[in-house]
Amino acid sequence: MTWEWIDWPTIICYLLVLITCTGLACADLLGRFKSGNSIRSILNGTPQTLFYILSSGAGSITFFGSETLEYTQIILTTSENISLGVVQSVLFSVATYVALRTTISNGESIEVGPGLIFLALIQSVERRIDQDRMVVAGTEIMKIEKVSPRGIMFVVLPYCFDQAEKDQGDREKITETLEAIYRNEDIDIQEAERSALMLSHLHKIFSLAVVQSATALVSKEISPKMRPGSKNIVGEKPKNGLELALDELIEKLSEQRK
Repeated sequence: MTWEWIDWPTIICYLLVLITCTGLACADLLGRFKSGNSIRSILNGTPQTLFYILSSGAGSITFFGSETLEYTQIILTTSENISLGVVQSVLFSVATYVALRTTISNGESIEVGPGLIFLALIQSVERRIDQDRMVVAGTEIMKIEKVSPRGIMFVVLPYCFDQAEKDQGDREKITETLEAIYRNEDIDIQEAERSALMLSHLHKIFSLAVVQSATALVSKEISPKMRPGSKNIVGEKPKNGLELALDELIEKLSEQRK
Protein backbone atom coordinates (compact mmCIF):
# COMPACT_ATOMS: atom_id res chain seq x y z
CA MET A 1 0.00 0.00 0.00
CA THR A 2 1.43 3.36 -1.03
CA TRP A 3 0.82 6.73 0.58
CA GLU A 4 1.63 8.83 -2.48
CA TRP A 5 -1.96 10.10 -2.70
CA ILE A 6 -1.64 11.84 0.69
CA ASP A 7 -0.78 15.53 0.49
CA TRP A 8 1.70 15.61 3.39
CA PRO A 9 2.59 19.33 3.14
CA THR A 10 -1.08 20.26 3.52
CA ILE A 11 -1.58 17.93 6.49
CA ILE A 12 1.56 19.19 8.19
CA CYS A 13 0.56 22.84 7.77
CA TYR A 14 -2.97 22.36 9.10
CA LEU A 15 -1.74 20.28 12.03
CA LEU A 16 0.75 23.00 12.93
CA VAL A 17 -1.98 25.65 12.78
CA LEU A 18 -4.28 23.57 15.01
CA ILE A 19 -1.55 22.75 17.54
CA THR A 20 -0.16 26.30 17.66
CA CYS A 21 -3.54 27.99 18.09
CA THR A 22 -4.57 25.50 20.77
CA GLY A 23 -1.25 25.99 22.56
CA LEU A 24 -1.65 29.76 22.43
CA ALA A 25 -5.16 29.43 23.87
CA CYS A 26 -3.79 27.35 26.77
CA ALA A 27 -1.01 29.86 27.36
CA ASP A 28 -3.56 32.69 27.28
CA LEU A 29 -5.67 31.04 30.00
CA LEU A 30 -2.64 30.19 32.14
CA GLY A 31 -1.34 33.75 31.88
CA ARG A 32 -4.69 35.19 32.95
CA PHE A 33 -5.63 32.84 35.78
CA LYS A 34 -2.37 31.30 37.05
CA SER A 35 -2.44 33.20 40.35
CA GLY A 36 -3.79 30.94 43.09
CA ASN A 37 -5.33 28.39 40.72
CA SER A 38 -4.32 24.85 39.88
CA ILE A 39 -3.38 24.13 36.28
CA ARG A 40 -6.10 21.51 36.06
CA SER A 41 -8.85 23.94 37.08
CA ILE A 42 -7.57 26.47 34.55
CA LEU A 43 -7.33 24.18 31.53
CA ASN A 44 -10.20 21.72 32.12
CA GLY A 45 -13.89 22.49 31.66
CA THR A 46 -16.59 23.03 29.06
CA PRO A 47 -15.90 26.77 28.49
CA GLN A 48 -12.19 26.03 28.14
CA THR A 49 -12.86 23.30 25.56
CA LEU A 50 -15.04 25.67 23.54
CA PHE A 51 -12.26 28.25 23.73
CA TYR A 52 -9.75 25.74 22.33
CA ILE A 53 -12.11 24.66 19.54
CA LEU A 54 -12.89 28.25 18.58
CA SER A 55 -9.22 29.24 18.59
CA SER A 56 -8.00 26.30 16.51
CA GLY A 57 -11.05 26.37 14.21
CA ALA A 58 -10.72 30.09 13.52
CA GLY A 59 -7.02 29.65 12.82
CA SER A 60 -7.66 26.80 10.38
CA ILE A 61 -10.40 28.67 8.54
CA THR A 62 -8.20 31.77 8.25
CA PHE A 63 -5.33 29.62 6.94
CA PHE A 64 -7.63 27.95 4.40
CA GLY A 65 -8.89 31.30 3.14
CA SER A 66 -5.39 32.75 2.92
CA GLU A 67 -4.07 29.78 0.94
CA THR A 68 -7.13 29.56 -1.31
CA LEU A 69 -6.99 33.26 -2.20
CA GLU A 70 -3.22 32.94 -2.60
CA TYR A 71 -2.43 35.61 -0.04
CA THR A 72 0.08 33.11 1.28
CA GLN A 73 1.78 30.05 -0.24
CA ILE A 74 2.89 28.28 2.90
CA ILE A 75 1.82 24.82 1.69
CA LEU A 76 3.86 25.24 -1.48
CA THR A 77 6.82 26.41 0.57
CA THR A 78 6.46 23.37 2.84
CA SER A 79 6.55 20.99 -0.12
CA GLU A 80 9.84 22.54 -1.24
CA ASN A 81 11.43 23.34 2.12
CA ILE A 82 9.75 21.72 5.09
CA SER A 83 11.76 23.63 7.72
CA LEU A 84 10.82 27.02 6.27
CA GLY A 85 7.22 25.88 5.87
CA VAL A 86 7.01 24.87 9.54
CA VAL A 87 8.32 28.26 10.64
CA GLN A 88 5.88 30.11 8.37
CA SER A 89 2.94 27.99 9.59
CA VAL A 90 3.72 28.74 13.23
CA LEU A 91 4.22 32.47 12.58
CA PHE A 92 0.97 32.61 10.61
CA SER A 93 -0.86 30.92 13.50
CA VAL A 94 0.54 33.37 16.05
CA ALA A 95 -0.37 36.38 13.90
CA THR A 96 -3.87 34.99 13.29
CA TYR A 97 -4.49 34.31 16.99
CA VAL A 98 -3.42 37.82 17.96
CA ALA A 99 -5.59 39.35 15.22
CA LEU A 100 -8.64 37.30 16.22
CA ARG A 101 -8.24 38.34 19.87
CA THR A 102 -8.19 42.03 18.96
CA THR A 103 -11.18 44.33 19.41
CA ILE A 104 -11.57 47.77 17.85
CA SER A 105 -13.12 50.75 19.60
CA ASN A 106 -14.90 53.44 17.59
CA GLY A 107 -14.27 56.10 20.22
CA GLU A 108 -17.57 55.60 22.03
CA SER A 109 -16.46 52.67 24.18
CA ILE A 110 -18.19 50.27 21.81
CA GLU A 111 -15.92 47.42 20.81
CA VAL A 112 -16.40 45.37 17.65
CA GLY A 113 -14.49 42.51 16.11
CA PRO A 114 -14.01 38.75 16.53
CA GLY A 115 -12.26 39.37 19.84
CA LEU A 116 -15.66 39.90 21.47
CA ILE A 117 -16.51 36.22 21.01
CA PHE A 118 -13.26 35.21 22.67
CA LEU A 119 -13.87 37.74 25.43
CA ALA A 120 -17.28 36.22 26.19
CA LEU A 121 -15.69 32.77 26.47
CA ILE A 122 -12.89 34.15 28.66
CA GLN A 123 -15.48 35.60 31.03
CA SER A 124 -17.29 32.27 31.15
CA VAL A 125 -14.00 30.52 31.90
CA GLU A 126 -13.25 33.03 34.65
CA ARG A 127 -16.60 32.38 36.34
CA ARG A 128 -16.01 28.63 36.16
CA ILE A 129 -12.51 28.95 37.58
CA ASP A 130 -13.73 31.21 40.38
CA GLN A 131 -16.35 28.64 41.37
CA ASP A 132 -13.81 25.83 41.42
CA ARG A 133 -11.30 27.96 43.27
CA MET A 134 -13.75 28.88 46.01
CA VAL A 135 -14.56 25.23 46.65
CA VAL A 136 -10.91 24.16 46.63
CA ALA A 137 -9.71 27.18 48.58
CA GLY A 138 -12.25 26.62 51.35
CA THR A 139 -11.05 23.04 51.77
CA GLU A 140 -7.36 23.95 51.65
CA ILE A 141 -7.60 26.91 54.01
CA MET A 142 -9.13 24.61 56.62
CA LYS A 143 -5.88 22.60 56.50
CA ILE A 144 -3.72 25.64 57.29
CA GLU A 145 -2.66 26.01 60.92
CA LYS A 146 -4.54 28.69 62.83
CA VAL A 147 -2.60 31.95 63.06
CA SER A 148 -3.71 35.28 64.50
CA PRO A 149 -4.15 38.34 62.24
CA ARG A 150 -1.06 39.89 63.86
CA GLY A 151 1.03 36.85 62.98
CA ILE A 152 -0.24 36.82 59.39
CA MET A 153 0.54 40.51 58.97
CA PHE A 154 4.05 40.59 60.43
CA VAL A 155 5.38 37.04 59.94
CA VAL A 156 3.43 35.10 57.32
CA LEU A 157 3.21 37.95 54.78
CA PRO A 158 6.98 38.78 54.82
CA TYR A 159 7.76 35.07 54.53
CA CYS A 160 5.47 34.76 51.48
CA PHE A 161 7.18 37.76 49.87
CA ASP A 162 10.57 36.13 50.44
CA GLN A 163 9.46 32.86 48.83
CA ALA A 164 7.76 34.38 45.78
CA GLU A 165 9.10 37.14 43.57
CA LYS A 166 6.65 40.02 43.38
CA ASP A 167 7.00 43.49 41.91
CA GLN A 168 7.05 46.37 44.36
CA GLY A 169 3.66 47.51 43.10
CA ASP A 170 2.17 44.06 43.71
CA ARG A 171 3.66 43.97 47.21
CA GLU A 172 2.13 47.32 48.07
CA LYS A 173 -1.32 46.25 46.84
CA ILE A 174 -1.19 42.98 48.78
CA THR A 175 0.01 44.74 51.93
CA GLU A 176 -2.69 47.41 51.67
CA THR A 177 -5.40 44.78 51.30
CA LEU A 178 -4.24 42.83 54.36
CA GLU A 179 -3.78 46.00 56.41
CA ALA A 180 -7.34 47.01 55.61
CA ILE A 181 -8.56 43.71 57.06
CA TYR A 182 -6.10 43.74 59.98
CA ARG A 183 -6.51 47.34 61.16
CA ASN A 184 -10.16 48.02 60.37
CA GLU A 185 -11.71 47.41 63.76
CA ASP A 186 -15.06 48.73 62.59
CA ILE A 187 -15.69 45.39 60.93
CA ASP A 188 -17.74 43.38 63.42
CA ILE A 189 -16.04 40.02 62.96
CA GLN A 190 -14.10 37.77 65.26
CA GLU A 191 -10.34 37.35 65.16
CA ALA A 192 -10.61 33.86 63.64
CA GLU A 193 -12.81 35.21 60.85
CA ARG A 194 -10.36 38.03 60.21
CA SER A 195 -7.53 35.51 59.97
CA ALA A 196 -9.55 33.40 57.52
CA LEU A 197 -10.06 36.41 55.24
CA MET A 198 -6.35 37.24 55.30
CA LEU A 199 -5.31 33.63 54.65
CA SER A 200 -7.81 33.37 51.80
CA HIS A 201 -6.24 36.39 50.13
CA LEU A 202 -2.71 35.01 50.56
CA HIS A 203 -3.80 31.56 49.38
CA LYS A 204 -5.09 33.01 46.13
CA ILE A 205 -1.82 34.82 45.43
CA PHE A 206 0.92 32.54 46.78
CA SER A 207 -0.65 29.04 46.68
CA LEU A 208 -1.29 26.57 49.49
CA ALA A 209 2.29 25.29 49.80
CA VAL A 210 3.83 28.70 50.51
CA VAL A 211 1.15 29.76 53.01
CA GLN A 212 1.29 26.41 54.81
CA SER A 213 5.06 26.59 55.20
CA ALA A 214 4.77 30.15 56.53
CA THR A 215 2.15 29.28 59.14
CA ALA A 216 4.08 26.17 60.12
CA LEU A 217 7.13 28.34 60.70
CA VAL A 218 5.13 30.57 63.01
CA SER A 219 3.58 27.69 64.93
CA LYS A 220 6.75 25.65 65.52
CA GLU A 221 8.45 25.52 68.89
CA ILE A 222 10.97 28.30 69.43
CA SER A 223 13.24 26.45 71.87
CA PRO A 224 13.00 23.59 74.40
CA LYS A 225 12.62 26.15 77.19
CA MET A 226 9.94 28.14 75.42
CA ARG A 227 7.32 25.71 74.21
CA PRO A 228 3.88 26.95 73.15
CA GLY A 229 1.64 27.00 76.19
CA SER A 230 4.46 26.99 78.73
CA LYS A 231 4.81 29.50 81.59
CA ASN A 232 8.00 31.53 81.91
CA ILE A 233 6.90 33.34 85.07
CA VAL A 234 4.61 32.04 87.75
CA GLY A 235 1.10 33.26 87.09
CA GLU A 236 1.95 34.53 83.59
CA LYS A 237 -0.55 33.73 80.85
CA PRO A 238 0.73 30.92 78.58
CA LYS A 239 2.01 32.06 75.19
CA ASN A 240 1.51 30.26 71.94
CA GLY A 241 4.11 29.76 69.24
CA LEU A 242 3.11 32.92 67.36
CA GLU A 243 3.46 35.18 70.39
CA LEU A 244 6.82 33.67 71.23
CA ALA A 245 8.03 34.14 67.66
CA LEU A 246 6.94 37.77 67.64
CA ASP A 247 8.55 38.41 71.03
CA GLU A 248 11.79 36.91 69.77
CA LEU A 249 11.63 39.02 66.59
CA ILE A 250 11.03 42.21 68.58
CA GLU A 251 13.91 41.35 70.90
CA LYS A 252 16.30 40.88 67.97
CA LEU A 253 15.25 44.19 66.43
CA SER A 254 15.81 45.93 69.74
CA GLU A 255 19.30 44.47 70.00
CA GLN A 256 20.16 45.60 66.49
CA ARG A 257 19.11 49.16 67.28
CA LYS A 258 21.42 49.20 70.31
